[in-house]
Amino acid sequence: MSKEKLNQQELLKFLFSKIAKFYSGDLNALTKKTILIGENNIISSNDLFEIFMDLEVYLKEFNIVFNWPNMIMELSKNNPNICIDEILKYILTEK
Repeated sequence: MSKEKLNQQELLKFLFSKIAKFYSGDLNALTKKTILIGENNIISSNDLFEIFMDLEVYLKEFNIVFNWPNMIMELSKNNPNICIDEILKYILTEK
C-alpha cells in the first residue's frame, strides 16, 4: 500500500478509535481541532505514547514511516498545542 491509498477519513477514524480507549470525556465532543499535545491536551503523555506506537504500526501497512518525535518537534515550533488535524496533515504530506 502507499500514501495515496490512505485517506484522511480512514486515518481520522483510526486515531479516534485509539483516543477513545484513553479519553474519559464525551467522545462526541472530539473533533479534528481537539488538542493532543500541549497545555490543553485531553490525554496523558503516556497514553499519547501508546497511541503513537499503535499509529506507527498501522502506518507501516501503508509504507509510511511515522517519525512522531520529529513531528512533535516540527509542529511545536509554531505552536506548543498540536491538534489532531495537524497530526493528520503531517502524516499525509510528510515524504
